[in-house]
Amino acid sequence: MALSKLPKVFGLTEIRKGYFPHLFNTTDHQNYIGPIPPLETFEPDNLKCNDREALLAWYEGKVAENYIFDFKKEFVEYCVSDVDILAQACLKFRQLMIKEGNVCPFTESVTLPNEMLNYTESHPLTLYLPLNPRDAFYGGRTGNAKSFYKTKEGEKIKYVDFTSLYPYVNKYGKYPLGHPTVHIGEECSKLNLETTDGLIKCKILPPHLLFHPVLPVKMNNKLMFVLCRSCGESFNQEPCEHISDDERALTGTWVIDEVRKAIEKGYKILETYEIWQYIIDQYNKDTKTGGLFNEYINKFVGIKQQSSGWPYYCDTPKKKDNYIKEYFEAEGVRLDPVKIERNPGLRQLGKAVITSFWGKLGQRENQSKTSIVREPGEFYNMMTNPSININSVLPINEDALLVNWESKEEAYSPLSTVNVVLAAYTTAQARLKLYEHLERLEERVIYYDTDSIIYVSAPEQYDPPLGQFLGELTDELEDEGAGSYIKEFVSGGPKNYAYKAWSTSKECDVTVCKVKGISLTYKTSQIINFDKIMKMNGAHPHVPKVDEHLDSEKGVVQTSAGKVEDNLVVNSNANEKPEVFEMYDSQAVTEKKIPQEPTSSYV
Repeated sequence: MALSKLPKVFGLTEIRKGYFPHLFNTTDHQNYIGPIPPLETFEPDNLKCNDREALLAWYEGKVAENYIFDFKKEFVEYCVSDVDILAQACLKFRQLMIKEGNVCPFTESVTLPNEMLNYTESHPLTLYLPLNPRDAFYGGRTGNAKSFYKTKEGEKIKYVDFTSLYPYVNKYGKYPLGHPTVHIGEECSKLNLETTDGLIKCKILPPHLLFHPVLPVKMNNKLMFVLCRSCGESFNQEPCEHISDDERALTGTWVIDEVRKAIEKGYKILETYEIWQYIIDQYNKDTKTGGLFNEYINKFVGIKQQSSGWPYYCDTPKKKDNYIKEYFEAEGVRLDPVKIERNPGLRQLGKAVITSFWGKLGQRENQSKTSIVREPGEFYNMMTNPSININSVLPINEDALLVNWESKEEAYSPLSTVNVVLAAYTTAQARLKLYEHLERLEERVIYYDTDSIIYVSAPEQYDPPLGQFLGELTDELEDEGAGSYIKEFVSGGPKNYAYKAWSTSKECDVTVCKVKGISLTYKTSQIINFDKIMKMNGAHPHVPKVDEHLDSEKGVVQTSAGKVEDNLVVNSNANEKPEVFEMYDSQAVTEKKIPQEPTSSYV
């Protein structure tokens, strides 16, 4: 979190971070006393738009009052202010953690996930350490089902987001207890997967036609959802021509719940190698009991909800009583009306701890390490050590080397804080929760990202219901006013998209751009924006539009002007013939010419 945001988050109203001309901090200016330095020395273009406007207003005020800038004085005050903000924020954070969790973040742990683990060890939560089937642990589901979409008459593009999806799974999802009963080979055939919970390692055959595949697989260092193993491994962009089951079948380890859903959608298990059967614990909504992480989630969800203040509609005592009653009936959490008041710092604390805890359970245990080696004998011992792998050796100077290494799989010591089975269950159930809506929306899905969906809404068609409690969907465009909607959407792949939306509160179009790895400050947003991403991804006004339809029997998209696949990028301008670049997640790998005759491609 930026230092400038700490005063607001922790309610430090008496202090705030000021501005300083860092580019003016040179040897020649150390004794400068005079008019305020030029605006560009404060680097306004590297700030977010709102922060930039605040700086401009502050600077204009200083110029208007003929402010005399004493460099040494301003430099010392700026440094003291930064240290003061950080110190007070740390003290406030420590007070909150000790009060709510009885854990000191500075003496007992140095990271928030580990801090929350310390909390669970001193509170009534049961943690189990079964075997470590890391192959069943997959991440969130992210991808663009369409590279570009513009609404037609009667359509709206909606953007919905789950309320605390992972905390919802932590509270309401099923989790395994204890050590598993292991079934191998023929023993597996005696089990009924409809009534068995745990993990399964098997070979499974996907159907030929399914718009949203169910099972995740790891291929080419990517998480993919494919209907043919061979096509996925080779990044095949043509219609699948693999006939044999061995070529198409997937082999992997999954949570049985996902495999059950896959079988429902047409997958067929060819071979079962091993099943780890667990006893399952799950929260009971009727009795409001059970659940592995129920008390933990309730504790901090209650803190988060109380520190959010009263909803805007709770303007009478009766409405406030009804709000507390409804929340208890829905979540099993009894809110304290005395503690319901807006507290941004406490709210941020509650939000952070309910979303960050479970990730510690899936931590990769065999992390690479870096050592500084100064003695030849020490370096020789590392190079000949049979229990480690040397990743890289970098000379620092004539007397030292920087050696990056990691333990071999059979040599590292498991961490007592890791339980990948629980982490695997968390992400699997989150993917299934997302899939509930993907399978109903089918081709209307445009983009999805772990806990959110962007889709085309049309009259008399299914719209996911919205709500305000854990695991329910909310309108991501709500801040733009009720009824706001997206008109155009373009995406270059996961974590790379932009859209133009109609804002009912502003009564105008607004654009939003998201690109993974790039902070969109005012300066960068002049280079990377909605129009630029539109051009990069083929939604250029000079690219001829293509009529297309889905042939559900053949499972193909027929186009009348050539093959336009979902993972292709068209680069064109008014004077050049369009070119198509084949895209995988993030890189163009092959240049192709657009076919002159109509062709088809699998969805």
